[in-house]
Amino acid sequence: MRLDDKKALVVGASSGIGREVAREFVLQGADVTVLADEEAIFEVADCLGQETGRVIKALRCDITDRDLLRANLAAIDCLDILVHNAGFERLTPLGDFKSEDLFRRIIDVNLLGAYYVTNELAGRLRDGGRVIYTASTYSKYAIARMAAYASSKHALVGMLRSFSHEFGGRRITVNAVCPGWVNTEFSNRSVRQIALDTGRSVEDVGNEVLRLQAMTGHLEPREVVGGFLFLASDLAKDITGQTIHVDRGEYQD
Repeated sequence: MRLDDKKALVVGASSGIGREVAREFVLQGADVTVLADEEAIFEVADCLGQETGRVIKALRCDITDRDLLRANLAAIDCLDILVHNAGFERLTPLGDFKSEDLFRRIIDVNLLGAYYVTNELAGRLRDGGRVIYTASTYSKYAIARMAAYASSKHALVGMLRSFSHEFGGRRITVNAVCPGWVNTEFSNRSVRQIALDTGRSVEDVGNEVLRLQAMTGHLEPREVVGGFLFLASDLAKDITGQTIHVDRGEYQD
């Protein structure tokens, strides 16, 4: 599953899954650019470069700002692999009118941001390339208080399936990795908030999620990387419009 001489862009690479995907792609020979809306993305690029002995390019912008995004992506002349991992997760319970702005922001980042990035780079993706999104088990089901996040991920899967037909003539595959509950700050923040809102302990809320899994224990970001590497490799050249779950059996259909 080597990626030698492939040009890759990892969007949402400042931490968690995105950072680990970028690291593995570099180790497998890809020429990687990382992008995020945090100043930390430059430190990430430096750290990965020191660790791997490779030059990692970094871009910083809000992917929902069309003009700023276009200006940043102008630095990319061609691309073999686009990994879109940027995402935003918050609770948006019914009856909480203060969460309406959050609802809109989640849709903007998770769905429209993915569209903007893909649309901007569509003509620069080489024939036979790869587009890989980070979706979620919540793209197939949902829990209470997560309407915005679940809606954005359900819609993302519908969008990628449509894109798979548009890119198909150029042998560009379009797929998603659907992680389960991964040990990241986004996920842990939601657990803490649910515990606070319901008067339960953080441990109790966390264990409720883990009870859905066939295999025990929290996933770490590093443990999700294999799905992205597989979809980016030649082994997946005939797989498109699909979702691959890396969730220890949380979602079973």
